[in-house]
Amino acid sequence: MKGIADQWLRDILRTLYQQRTATRSSIIESTGLNAGSVSQALGVLLRNGTILKVGEMESNGGRRREVLTLNQDAAYFIGVDLESHRIRFALASFAGDVRYRWEEDLEPSGSLDVHKLFDGIERIADTLNAQQRGRLLAVGISYPGLMDQEGRLTAVNLGWRQFRIVAELEKAGKARGFGGLPIFLEPDRHSSVRAEQWLGRAQNRRNGAYVS
Repeated sequence: MKGIADQWLRDILRTLYQQRTATRSSIIESTGLNAGSVSQALGVLLRNGTILKVGEMESNGGRRREVLTLNQDAAYFIGVDLESHRIRFALASFAGDVRYRWEEDLEPSGSLDVHKLFDGIERIADTLNAQQRGRLLAVGISYPGLMDQEGRLTAVNLGWRQFRIVAELEKAGKARGFGGLPIFLEPDRHSSVRAEQWLGRAQNRRNGAYVS
């Protein structure tokens, strides 16, 4: 990938994620990259199967315009939502479409055992075949409550008070065979705002307000 900036790839993939399908000219317009940079980056993404050509459009002059989209099966992600009184698990394709979803009630009292999270993660991962599982890139966990700089989470609904979630997830992940899988943590309020920006009412808005 010599000579191609990672930021170019991120900008192009973000555009395709938001627009679902795009032509080279619309990618150039959305990203602000020059035609040469876009052409070079798209060549790499097409060769490695990250994006696909799905059709052509008429052009005002010259050759027909290619229509491009994300390859949904290029990668997979697992999402975990710890908000409220249920644990929600989901498998998402590279394009963000939910392929499998599962929910489980939290115990009304007591502290949530972190291994219960990996029971759900493992159940979701088991829906993939061996080849697909090799393309499982990461787990994202949306959490309630407050986390301090030491990675300790206090969340009433989970029965956690200064629970060392980062360390415990790392330890449990290694024990359950997920040691090499990155796990990203994000406050639930941030996840909600991002969802509205990408898919909801805050699309194409510079500012918004979130009330929980």
